[in-house]
Amino acid sequence: MLTYAKLLGIEANTTVLGASGYRRLQNARAVLIADTAEIGPSYLPGHAHADTFSFELSVDGQRVLVNSGTSDYGDAHRRAWQRSTAAHNTLVIDEQNSSEVWASFRVARRARVQLIHSSDSQLCAEHDGYTRLSGKPIHQRSWVLKDNHLTIADKIRGDYNQAEAFFYFHPEVKVEQLDAQTGRALLPNGVILKWRMTEAHAELKTSVYYPSFAVIEAKHNQYLHVKFLANQTSISWDWTDAV
Repeated sequence: MLTYAKLLGIEANTTVLGASGYRRLQNARAVLIADTAEIGPSYLPGHAHADTFSFELSVDGQRVLVNSGTSDYGDAHRRAWQRSTAAHNTLVIDEQNSSEVWASFRVARRARVQLIHSSDSQLCAEHDGYTRLSGKPIHQRSWVLKDNHLTIADKIRGDYNQAEAFFYFHPEVKVEQLDAQTGRALLPNGVILKWRMTEAHAELKTSVYYPSFAVIEAKHNQYLHVKFLANQTSISWDWTDAV
C-alpha cells in the first residue's frame, strides 16, 4: 500500500496529506490522522460527512480510536447517522451537525476551517460551522502528540447551551471506565492506554462500527460520550508497553 501511495505522489510520512486537507501526526509508536479539511469540493459535496476535526489514532500498528464508518447509501436512517457529527471523534454543539447534511447526498451551510498551527507533532485549527446558531460559537481544537502521549484540547468561543464530544474505540479494544474523568483501554497486543480529562465528565457507552462500504453488518464497539463542564476542556491519552 505504501508503494502504491508513492506512485500516486502521496508520501505517507508527510504532515499535510496533499490537497485533501487531512493532516498526519506521527512518532515512533503512534499515528494520528486529523480532518482539518473543507468537507469536500464546493461544487460536489454530496458524499461529505459533518466530520470536521474528527480524527483516528493508531498505537503500535493497532487501531485505537476510529470513526463509525460508511456502509451504504440506501438506508435513510443509517445514512443520516453515519454522516452526522455525533458519529465521529469530534465535538457537537447544541445537538447540531457541524455542517448541515441532509437527505442522502445534500449539504447546505458547511464548516469552514482556519488552520492556526501545524507541525509533525502539533496541530491546531478552528472552524465556524456552528456560527449559524444564535450564539455563533467557534470550535477550536488542538492535538499534541509526543512520545507515549496525546493531548486533545477543545475551546469554544461564543454562547451555547451544551457541548459534547465523542471518542469511538475500535471493536478489538477492551475499555474500562474508572470514574467520570479517567479510564483505560487494553489493546490486543497488550498495550495499555489510559485517559484523563479536565472540565468534562464522560460516560462509556456501546455503539456500532461499520468496517467498510457495502458491509451492512456492523460490529459492536464502545465509545466515550463526553459532556463539557466549561468552554475549555482537554483529554490526555497515555500508553505503556505491553504487559
